[in-house]
Amino acid sequence: MKNDNFDLVLAIPCASIKENANTTEAESFLEIFSDSPLKYKGNKLKIKNADYDNKSNLLEYASIFCDQIEEHRNYELIFNDESTIIDPKRKPLSFGQVILYEDKKTDDNVLPICCYNFFAVLSELSIKKSPNKKLFFIRDSTFDNHTFNIIYFVVPDINYHDLTLMMDQSHELECNIMGGINTENFVGDYLRNTFGYKYFGKIYHIIFSDLNQFKELNKVKLYNILAAEEYKDEERYSHQIKLSENTDEYIYSSKRNTRKFKLSKKEKFFDDYNMYSSYNAYASLYSYYYIINEEDKDLFYKRISPDVNNENFSSEGNILFVLETEIFKITACLVSSMEINEQIKNPDMVEIQNMFKHFINTRPLFEKLNYRYLGAQKEADFINKQFRINEMFADYDRKRELLRNYCEVTTSIILNRNSKILNWLGVIFALIAGWDTLALFSKILFDEHKIEWDNALIIPFFVCLVIIGILIKNIQPVKIIKKLLKRY
Repeated sequence: MKNDNFDLVLAIPCASIKENANTTEAESFLEIFSDSPLKYKGNKLKIKNADYDNKSNLLEYASIFCDQIEEHRNYELIFNDESTIIDPKRKPLSFGQVILYEDKKTDDNVLPICCYNFFAVLSELSIKKSPNKKLFFIRDSTFDNHTFNIIYFVVPDINYHDLTLMMDQSHELECNIMGGINTENFVGDYLRNTFGYKYFGKIYHIIFSDLNQFKELNKVKLYNILAAEEYKDEERYSHQIKLSENTDEYIYSSKRNTRKFKLSKKEKFFDDYNMYSSYNAYASLYSYYYIINEEDKDLFYKRISPDVNNENFSSEGNILFVLETEIFKITACLVSSMEINEQIKNPDMVEIQNMFKHFINTRPLFEKLNYRYLGAQKEADFINKQFRINEMFADYDRKRELLRNYCEVTTSIILNRNSKILNWLGVIFALIAGWDTLALFSKILFDEHKIEWDNALIIPFFVCLVIIGILIKNIQPVKIIKKLLKRY
């Protein structure tokens, strides 16, 4: 395994479900954790990374994972907006074994083939008002209750074949957690039912490797990692997708016959970008592959732990903090878009008002970030481009504008309805105030008394005419009669 090691990180954007909030401490998941082979569906599954990543060190590694992202964030990120605090908190969430299955999608009786120890980490970002500043547009506590969540699902020291297989199965990973062999889908069922988080469907794969491992990879394998497809042996399978020299053009080979075609959703899905001299990075729309240009980084604990010979630099922590910041932008777009959709379906003007405050709060996440070093800024720009974050943000802006227009129309309708109600109330009070005069008119009309026009009678008479005009305008009897005639 030493020359075939990767770390797979699934960064899963989530929204919290308040009523299902999880309070379980991560340590409790280790109480019945075992590094013995897992017996599941009649198979005895070896835990392939237990020699390196096991019960004795997984909690330590998860804590280092959290601490090193924070350490590099504090060192490299400059936030210039003094009125707002972007405050991410990270903590270990759970531990267990992830189970992989044969790659036979058409077979209903697919068998498990192996498993790996994993740990999960929660990163929660809150956008808060600075205690030293008072914003004139925020007067209540709604500023402090908007959070965004990323769940990291980390599988250390996984080999190439299992890595690509796990990426293929990433949305339906079955896991043994708390010793529950009746496993649940981690990304779907377990996140929602146990931890209280709703995921947004897109999972961003982050794969790490050291220089020696990268040298052993051929291009086809690298492309398959980026495409999240398991590599197929050409001798056993009749087809293989390869990337041509032109990154916009793909070649499909089937039984030695070749034809050209284009994939509209994956044009230029592969790129090479050198940020720091310490690593190279490659990215697709949904995955990011990171090669450390250093020797002796063959195991996870060497990549994630501070290097005492290199100013306590953590190879994985350094890139993860930039990735986290950019993926929080994705999460903010997805959470806000979800809130907009919910309000358009079931509008609540108070909630909509709070949402617009949240929009104001969230904006600094996109506008006020600066990195201390040019390399980190270039990396963030690269990730932003490859993951098309600007497109997501533009879509979120369009939805926000749609909601604003919707609110204006709704407000106009409410004002119009209130105006009509006030008109009717005015008419009713006018009738009450002039009841005696109206009674006098009725006596004159029906008892054939002679009308003596004086000031006490002329003014109420004209008021009655105005009231009758208002009634006719609001009731519109002609239109009502036409509608009745059409209906019957």
